[in-house]
Amino acid sequence: MNSKTIISITVLILGMASLTSACFPGQISTPSTPTLKPTAPFTAIPTNTPAPSPTPTKAAAVELVQSITAGPDSLRLPTDLAFDGQGNFYVIDSYNQRIVKFDPDGNFLTTWGNEGTEAGQFDFLDGVDGYGGVAADSQGNVYVADTLNYRIQKFTSDGQFLNQWGSHGTEDGQFLYPEGLLIDAQGNLYVGDEERSDIQKFDNTGQFLLKWGSSGQADGQFAYPTHLAMDGDGKIYVADNRNDRIQKFDNEGHFLLKWGGPGIGDGEFSRPYGVAVDPNGNVYVTEYKGDRIQKFDPEGHFILKWGDSGDGELELREPSNLQVRPDGRIYVVDYLNNRIQVFRETAP
Repeated sequence: MNSKTIISITVLILGMASLTSACFPGQISTPSTPTLKPTAPFTAIPTNTPAPSPTPTKAAAVELVQSITAGPDSLRLPTDLAFDGQGNFYVIDSYNQRIVKFDPDGNFLTTWGNEGTEAGQFDFLDGVDGYGGVAADSQGNVYVADTLNYRIQKFTSDGQFLNQWGSHGTEDGQFLYPEGLLIDAQGNLYVGDEERSDIQKFDNTGQFLLKWGSSGQADGQFAYPTHLAMDGDGKIYVADNRNDRIQKFDNEGHFLLKWGGPGIGDGEFSRPYGVAVDPNGNVYVTEYKGDRIQKFDPEGHFILKWGDSGDGELELREPSNLQVRPDGRIYVVDYLNNRIQVFRETAP
């Protein structure tokens, strides 16, 4: 065999090895991590997605302002946050079975709760997966969706127990998997229930007022509705998780609009989980399987996106809910990174 033949065979073998490595990479064993929601197969149907915005957008027009990770102990699997009228905010720290309160600058103030079924105790964990929702009214009262205890608990801003309602079931005022909470200007509380696939509305004492929704893919139906948000006109936006869409309703539950569909493109969703509205009526949506945030106008036209999978400044790992403050700061619950990320948009 001459030298040219040897060289040709060597090059061929090396090329085949490189091709094999590219096409059949080795599997890396990584520790299992909790996932925010079950991912059973589903059948998606197209939705009436609004036309894309004609305005050019930039994916990088967002910067990190602050990262909040700890009270007296580090946050572990935070799932939701809510602001009171003074700008203090409350975080569901699901793994630690407690509520953590911070001041407007992100400094720790207090905490309350532990695991159990008594008043003031919580059950936010389903195996290794964290749940739970929180909302605060104009009087400073704090409402908690105590998911696995199938109830709503009401507290003062310092964690003193006031009231509770709910039990396990499908009757009015009962719950199967309550999580998303929303309070309107009149103090009424809306509760999204993932297993019931509906929204229930209560007054501030827990009296049932109305409900809407059922399991399905038609307008006004849901497949695991997670979080809710309200705009300045009283319109309600629901993250319809397994239908991969956002639905918009009036405050009596009448269907108005929907957008989305499964996918990774602009205006498409990979399990939308959290939703928030800014003072201008723009809608922000987290995707816990897409590890990103998208921004839309009130009619569902795409404006902006940011985020990628990871633990860097503009990276997320299964983000759950978010809130937008009057000054434009965007607080995102970065679930698997055990932190609250604070962003703001920058001038294009």
